[in-house]
Amino acid sequence: MLNRGDTVAFVGLSNGRKESERGKVAKVVANLEDFGLTVKMSPHIFLANGQTAPAKVRAKHLEDVYQDEEIKAIFDVSGGDLANQVLPYFDFETCAQYRKPFFGYSDVTVFLNPARERMAHPVFLFQILMLAELTETERECIKEQLFGKGLVPLDYHSKALDQVSGELVGGNIRCLLKLAGTPYFPSLHNKVLLLESNSGDENRIATFFEQLNQLGAYQEINGLILGRFSELDQVNPKAVEQLIAPYLQEINTPLSRTFDVGHHAESKIVALGEAVTFTI
Repeated sequence: MLNRGDTVAFVGLSNGRKESERGKVAKVVANLEDFGLTVKMSPHIFLANGQTAPAKVRAKHLEDVYQDEEIKAIFDVSGGDLANQVLPYFDFETCAQYRKPFFGYSDVTVFLNPARERMAHPVFLFQILMLAELTETERECIKEQLFGKGLVPLDYHSKALDQVSGELVGGNIRCLLKLAGTPYFPSLHNKVLLLESNSGDENRIATFFEQLNQLGAYQEINGLILGRFSELDQVNPKAVEQLIAPYLQEINTPLSRTFDVGHHAESKIVALGEAVTFTI
């Protein structure tokens, strides 16, 4: 994927980072430099006068990054709510000519899924800022994955009775559903849908699952993987599976659970748009 001496870019499609987070970003830049990489920083990663850069500006900068032949991979370091503003202004067709891996997480779910469908580039569910919270051994594991040693498989907490396969789509459930009813919502036909969430009590997650039901998602997919639902799991680790069960039982949609994907430092790198097989 990457080689020592390569240049990568840090961009921000969602909310600008606060000034207080400059130290964390700088630490991750230093980590990547220790890997032998050079980091080009977007001028729009941090808030300017308390404001996130306009959507057109963020989209244009991302286009420039794609077309910069020196840059070999793109890491989004933002998060929040505003990434979907970029979609109408970003030229997917032109940027499809400049193949390079893109890494993002949480709100950037809204870019990862249409980017994979429209550009056929490798996209990964991963927040590079997690490096700041990892041990040296854990950072070395991430380095090996970035340098092409292969991604670490997810661990599934299910009985191995059968196997389900399909192309992986999804990400953060709240952010994915922002795409519903737009041209950017991914095709779910014969796919494996991966969902995770940071915030959300039982009622909020229940409404998300119901919206997916009304979209006909469960009838379309080959299977469903639930990652961490951080807020809800802290109250009741079994609640998320109990909430989804009635929708899946009627149509026998396979379900699996993994704690390797979510808003926590040990979350693994996940390739969207690639074939995945899991046990049920």
